[in-house]
Amino acid sequence: MYDNVPKELSGKSNADEPIREVCILPFPLMDILLQGETKELCLYEERFHKLFEKATTDHAGIVAMGFIAPPNGMLQGMPLCEIENYRTMEGDTGFGNLSILATIRVVGRATLLDVQPPAGGISEGYMTGWCQENPDDETTTKSKASDNKGVYKELVDECDELFKSIVALKKSVQSLEKEQQSKALKNKGGETEVLSEATIRRMKLEADLGLDDDDDDDDDDDDDYLDLDDVDGPKTALEKAIQIAKASDTQGYMVISSESDILGSTENQKWSIQNLTALSWAYFNKDVWGEDDDEESTLLKYRLQALNSNDVVERFMLVRNMLKAQNAVLKKKRDNLV
Repeated sequence: MYDNVPKELSGKSNADEPIREVCILPFPLMDILLQGETKELCLYEERFHKLFEKATTDHAGIVAMGFIAPPNGMLQGMPLCEIENYRTMEGDTGFGNLSILATIRVVGRATLLDVQPPAGGISEGYMTGWCQENPDDETTTKSKASDNKGVYKELVDECDELFKSIVALKKSVQSLEKEQQSKALKNKGGETEVLSEATIRRMKLEADLGLDDDDDDDDDDDDDYLDLDDVDGPKTALEKAIQIAKASDTQGYMVISSESDILGSTENQKWSIQNLTALSWAYFNKDVWGEDDDEESTLLKYRLQALNSNDVVERFMLVRNMLKAQNAVLKKKRDNLV
């Protein structure tokens, strides 16, 4: 809490959370990060070196991601990130002889109340602002948890089924795409492709020497990602995202130990608020999904909405809607390939 908080902000604030000063790093919307996710930064401009120094010296290593919204605005919702590690490197950067390589991880969320423009202008200074943390609503969460366990179970089970359906659809789409590619290679311009004797000898030699293994490995990697039971598949990626979200969440489940298992007995820990909160964030984790442009566009929309969510049930509803949208995209793609 700071003594120099502008008086005009007192009316905008939530009495439950103190107003805090924070350094703001500007990012485009597509770079949004959510709970537990990390980003590597290379800070080579002097203004960002000053920002980094203030964040580590005065703000306990916490910075905010400010998302620039066209034409000249900034989103009110901001991820709060902890500087996990950093190192400095010497060498000419075009702006100076020093650069800072840093890794930041999202540990919370905040609502931006006011932005302080850079003292020396945007090209020389850095932005700071006044914000309030935006944790999950503890009262609402505990009330829904104790009275409506069925609501959570229904949403969690539905999301699980939708997720499995997406994995199956991805596998089907990839199989159909490979089938079409194979047909295209065998039939160019309506005529069957005939390989020359020299090409056949070369392919045989590459097979004998193992030079074609790289291509096979790439194909295997794609299949592994789509295999629900594979150690490198999306199910494993989701489980990893759950653990990361749980380990890095400083806001999501502010409950005392005696109430930490209000959704069930100690033998049924998956219904604890901690696990439900982590699962609600894990579904939005980019590492769980592929790099398809249509899927990334759908994912970005819901990630932006999740950033402003402070209710676990509301977040699971967003997850459900996102998974339904992903299913619709994949079904359309599959139907076009059949």
